[in-house]
Amino acid sequence: SYRMYIVVRLCTDEEKEVQFYNEVDQEAELPMDIIDDIVGEAKEIHEAGNRWFAYSPALHRCREAGMVSPLFDAIDERQLAPPEISMFSALLLGNTTPVTVPREPTEVLPVVEEALKTSCPVWDPLTQRRVAPIDKKELAKALPAPAKKSMFSLFSSKK
Repeated sequence: SYRMYIVVRLCTDEEKEVQFYNEVDQEAELPMDIIDDIVGEAKEIHEAGNRWFAYSPALHRCREAGMVSPLFDAIDERQLAPPEISMFSALLLGNTTPVTVPREPTEVLPVVEEALKTSCPVWDPLTQRRVAPIDKKELAKALPAPAKKSMFSLFSSKK
């Protein structure tokens, strides 16, 4: 059998047409992705709960070209889980030097903050300006908060 991944790049602003193809993408168990224009995709990604990164033209081109990755398909369909956020952050920040982002959610933010110091700004189609590839405040909201130790856990820890 042949392995294929289908990308449908919509060239319309007709809401009914866009809605139809988005429903096909969600319902069909096919290896496919429906892609709207860059602003439409950026809005869908934000509505899916992934407000922590800028949907840059480079990301849009990768998706249009059919980059096969479950993460690329998921970003406009649902909020990424913490391990996925870690992997996607490494992808976004590894443009000049490979960045290893830890999988442990509580360790992601400090590594991303350090990597952002040397990252290149990207064009954000929603704000129409150059921004950091990752928004630290939104990333902190997307990751689970570190667990607080209760009084009981302080006394029950074994040494």
